[in-house]
Amino acid sequence: MDKQSTSANIPSDLRTIELAPYGDKGGQGKVYRTNHQRYLIKVWDPFEMPRNVQAARLEAKRKFRTFSRLRFSCESELRCLPLDYREIDTQPAYVMQCAEGFDMAEEWKNLQELGLAQRLRICKSAADGLSVLHGRMVVHADIKLDNLFFDPRSDSVAILDLDGGGYCGKEPNTDQFAPSAIPGPLFMPPDMLKMGALAGRNPWPGIWTREDRRKQPDLWALAVLIYLILTDERPFPKESFGDKWFVNEDPEWPVEAQRARFAQIGIRDELIRLFCQTFGSRNRTQKNYRCIDARTWSGVLGKILAVSQPSAVECPKCHARFTHVSYSFCPKCSEQGLMTALWGYATCPMEHRTPAKSPGMERVFCIHCGREVKRDHL
Repeated sequence: MDKQSTSANIPSDLRTIELAPYGDKGGQGKVYRTNHQRYLIKVWDPFEMPRNVQAARLEAKRKFRTFSRLRFSCESELRCLPLDYREIDTQPAYVMQCAEGFDMAEEWKNLQELGLAQRLRICKSAADGLSVLHGRMVVHADIKLDNLFFDPRSDSVAILDLDGGGYCGKEPNTDQFAPSAIPGPLFMPPDMLKMGALAGRNPWPGIWTREDRRKQPDLWALAVLIYLILTDERPFPKESFGDKWFVNEDPEWPVEAQRARFAQIGIRDELIRLFCQTFGSRNRTQKNYRCIDARTWSGVLGKILAVSQPSAVECPKCHARFTHVSYSFCPKCSEQGLMTALWGYATCPMEHRTPAKSPGMERVFCIHCGREVKRDHL
């Protein structure tokens, strides 16, 4: 084990125990539980072993070391990203914080009953995470539902599978490198399609040489992701992938039809403008097209959430307010609507007292009958 790179905050006696629930996700490695419940270890173990194994192992070692030196540990949106470099049985590996929840792609059909406010929180969480990555000059290169881990307790997501990403920063003792991952067809920007990425050509050499283009594939994918989460639909027809749509025809995005679609589900004009700026052909057909950055997405989503949060959910006796409301069914009165009280910040609507301060702990109550709902019933 590489003792020199061990973070002072992470136990030095970590060892792998068993494959984690999502342990075989991604093509670059496998994730294992450890003897410390808070941490997981991802070990380099490619789905398809390259011809030159030694060179690929050295490349993975360099990448894992670089990401582990970027000090992601304080970023709550990035729970599944590298915190510390290790070697397990001579294979490159990194430690990451354990995240609660489940794979969004696998559970998406079960999540389609989510309310608009919950979807907005999920989108903002994804935008916040990508904003932190880009702030550290990291390009994920494969933003999609499969790489989001959803925590239903907070309507937040953790970003998974940075292994195919790239780094263009200038931190001491770090090397720059282009991504090895290519976005999936649904999340692939037009310029990559025009470079023949679907035909197996690697578009990154043509993109990575230009500093202003490196983050654009992530930002295009983020816009597609937000659209998909909010509407349950893709922003372009299925036949748009490949030469037929973006390469040869490049038609205008149907703005007015989209505006009517958004109005039906309560999406505000601020978001419509961001989608139009990203997907409209005036931007899309430009050689130097610019997507909306993650921080702007996060800011607009946050403003919409601030005015759309329920304001009338409060205890009729002590008038404690609860703004985090989800619409699952209460197992006791069978009504939809559960409110979450952050301990230490709100009073209990049943007992009318302030619970003991315990950061990170939450209690859930029905907004109809006021009774507390245990986590195992959700």
